[in-house]
Amino acid sequence: MRLFLCRHGQTEHNCTDTIQGQSESKLTDKGLKQAEALGKRLRSEDVDFLYSSSMPRAVKTARNSWKFRQENCNINLFSWSEERGWMIEYLNKTVHLEDL
Repeated sequence: MRLFLCRHGQTEHNCTDTIQGQSESKLTDKGLKQAEALGKRLRSEDVDFLYSSSMPRAVKTARNSWKFRQENCNINLFSWSEERGWMIEYLNKTVHLEDL
């Protein structure tokens, strides 16, 4: 199994060195191009799942990176700000790399 971790494309806040945290900041034209470049890079990879934060900048990055594939984009959204207890419980029950 291979795991690809990707950050959202460049945002308006990134251009002004502003920490955005959970506040929303739109992707710039460069950020959209970065997402497309990511999609082209991953086009030949066998991707089973795509997970994204529920933040619009992350969702837009995910959708733009997937548009070069034949398959429909089924983005699994999650938010660290919701269901925190469930997420930690779920993560603690998953298989860890050292167990493989």
